[in-house]
Amino acid sequence: MSDDVVGVIIFFLFIILLVPTFIQIKYGVRALAGWTNMKFWQIAFFCFFGELILGIAMFFIVAFVTSLFAPVIDVPRCGFGLAGIAVFSIPFAFLNLIIALFQKIVSK
Repeated sequence: MSDDVVGVIIFFLFIILLVPTFIQIKYGVRALAGWTNMKFWQIAFFCFFGELILGIAMFFIVAFVTSLFAPVIDVPRCGFGLAGIAVFSIPFAFLNLIIALFQKIVSK
């Protein structure tokens, strides 16, 4: 498999990081309007920690995918660059909190 396939897989995994943000936008408005059984703070909590858990899970998934397509060599490769994936989810988690704060302020 080529590097293009690995790049496409990693790209779609980064798109998965946006799922909690879309959930916060869609269901946060519904919770504030009272259209769902969940409370607003429950949705914000779920999206914030879901983002962090997805970042960590994505770290392991990308490490697994890249090890599948990596050539077999005697010298081990450094995986520290993959830590950026887990760190990349932290700004998205705070973006979810900012969106939740904005939704709460606008609803009042």
